[in-house]
Amino acid sequence: MTLPRGIGPRPVQASGPAGPPGVLGPTGATGPTGSAGPTGTSIPVEVGFHIDSVTPVTWASMPAAVTNLGGNTNQITKRDLTNVTQARLVTNVGAVAGFAGSLVKLVYSTSLTFTAGSFSDIAASPVSCSLSGNNTVVDSGWFNVVSPAKADVYLNVVGSGGNGTISPTIGNVIAHLR
Repeated sequence: MTLPRGIGPRPVQASGPAGPPGVLGPTGATGPTGSAGPTGTSIPVEVGFHIDSVTPVTWASMPAAVTNLGGNTNQITKRDLTNVTQARLVTNVGAVAGFAGSLVKLVYSTSLTFTAGSFSDIAASPVSCSLSGNNTVVDSGWFNVVSPAKADVYLNVVGSGGNGTISPTIGNVIAHLR
């Protein structure tokens, strides 16, 4: 006897306890790599080199030569700038302005040093603020960070252009990094 097409013997349903699991088969092939996600953004960072709007730094007889901010090294710090692309410096100049042409600038070094002249500019152009005007806030503007500074580096603020007589007062000095 021939059964019509699509009709065949039916499987027998077993009843009773299940048997033990079978042996684990081999691992399958690795699937394709997914597409890359969107480029992340770096979180803006502020680094305070002097944060005290009540008691400004008095840079006693600011010299013409490159010198650490206020003549000391307390502000040198270390930051990972791997994902940073731009930097700016914002400086509050107090009641006493510096000599014409005096300035502060943001610099970096790949190794720890306390010698102001051993630091390098963080951008192709100096990220600097003039100290020539009093009772003002000076913004350097944003500059692209140079490739060697995009690492775990030491940051510092140095100054130059004083005349060895005038002692400018400086309030907040903050680097903005993004």
